[in-house]
Amino acid sequence: MFDKQKQLIIIGNGFDLQCGLKSKFVDYLDFRTKERGDYPWVRYSQNHSKLSIDANRAQNAVNNSAIVPFLWDIVFSIELENNNWVDVEYTIQRWVTDDKQIGILIQIAKLTFGKMMPLVKPNIEERYYIQMYRNISISEFRGFLFEHLRRLEADFKDYLKGIAEGLAYKDNASNLYDMLARQRPWCSVDYPVETDVLSFNYTRPLHFEQNGSKYPLNSLVNIHGKLEDDNIIFGFDIADISSSDYSICQFTKTMRLLTRYFDGSNFSSIFHNNYDYIKVYGHSLSDPDYSYFENIFDHNHLIDSNVILVFYYPSDKNKLKRNLVSDIYKLFRHYESRKGLGFSLLHKLVMENRLYLTALDIY
Repeated sequence: MFDKQKQLIIIGNGFDLQCGLKSKFVDYLDFRTKERGDYPWVRYSQNHSKLSIDANRAQNAVNNSAIVPFLWDIVFSIELENNNWVDVEYTIQRWVTDDKQIGILIQIAKLTFGKMMPLVKPNIEERYYIQMYRNISISEFRGFLFEHLRRLEADFKDYLKGIAEGLAYKDNASNLYDMLARQRPWCSVDYPVETDVLSFNYTRPLHFEQNGSKYPLNSLVNIHGKLEDDNIIFGFDIADISSSDYSICQFTKTMRLLTRYFDGSNFSSIFHNNYDYIKVYGHSLSDPDYSYFENIFDHNHLIDSNVILVFYYPSDKNKLKRNLVSDIYKLFRHYESRKGLGFSLLHKLVMENRLYLTALDIY
């Protein structure tokens, strides 16, 4: 007879993508380009110092001014000049923490809105912005960037809400959850297990009863907010900055959680539990989320406990496997550095059969 054990399943955007949801940020920009016609209304070539504005798309953008993140659209136009994709969290960090980048953006914003005025009729808020640009400080401008970040979050939320209602997506999510919940690469015995899910997504397709699933959810936490509560956030890791300037710190995930919707009870079921095993699927293991993994590893005494870690990838995507191996290595190197360890924790876990990299045959 086995006692009921506890497992934590950590899911990232790869989970939603596997379930058929177009939840990448580039999918959102593609929707705005093809469906709504308000992006890209501005293009700025940093290499050639050339600004161009599409009058029709600019008019559509102004018509949607309650939600369109004007300033971040300018940033994206610069980022996409050299890349065919946008890492939102890295882009936010790079532009708000570097005074030189802020200065560049202020100048571009002046040119942009100056050029827009003959083409469209700006609303009162944008006229106020244009006036302020003449003598605005870097800290004040970060305030405008923050307000436009909230626009970006609201608009991205509306986009996701519109595509996350399909039954196919919810059925796929339920099936994928069941597969992850029952997986035990270290054991063939199907014993009782209590399951918590920590989701880095904004969607919430899983239900606590899971329609008769053998692996009902004990708790489900959307750490960065959920669509139905209108509280989703973008941001970067507070551990990545040394500045005490609040105009910068307000963009970190920690401060966003604290000031936007923080309620300690939301997270207690995850961060106050000790787990027998922790499973990860579809998470990029990127820098902005290192602090969360550090907290989970610390609370579960990863160094000297018996907790088992399992990182999953789809069996038909070998490229994801290669990337995952690299990301796991970087995550543990970061953790070892933060804890001042004089040994390889990654090697220790592998030798103790407490870390697995496992292919998942999906559907």
